[in-house]
Amino acid sequence: MSRMRWIAVAVAALALLAWWMWWRSAAVQAPRTFAALAQALADGDASRVLGRVHDDYDFRARWPDLFGGDDFGVREPRKLAFFGLRQVLEQHRDDPIRCAWEIHAIDAQDDGGFAVVATLRFSTAGGGGIKAGPSGPLERHRFILAREGWSAALFFLAHDPIAATR
Repeated sequence: MSRMRWIAVAVAALALLAWWMWWRSAAVQAPRTFAALAQALADGDASRVLGRVHDDYDFRARWPDLFGGDDFGVREPRKLAFFGLRQVLEQHRDDPIRCAWEIHAIDAQDDGGFAVVATLRFSTAGGGGIKAGPSGPLERHRFILAREGWSAALFFLAHDPIAATR
């Protein structure tokens, strides 16, 4: 191979590596995570909403008003969250839930995750309130996003506790 070809291959490899590093960055992936959550809510798709939640997410710690009691026993919180979320989204089938979000800060954590400070405001397409969920807007709320496996995507691993209405 000629010297010019080697240089072209090296430049192409460096460009691909630079693109991959940019694509995996939290500055790219965190907004995609919040946008995917908002779209799943708007579409009324409970499985896609929970698909943005990390496998290690602790439902009981993050939603103490909903999962904190002993009445749930040893049941699987993810399944309970799915059925509850599906019920809420079904109630909003004719007036879908909207989630407006804004990211204020992204900070890398020592464990490889990212602390994201964001504001989320929930409403419905018709301008009404949601029937169950956060009791108000989440102003400058702290979320922890993390990767699962080799994917560039970030998932919700934790957040400050959220007060909820039922």
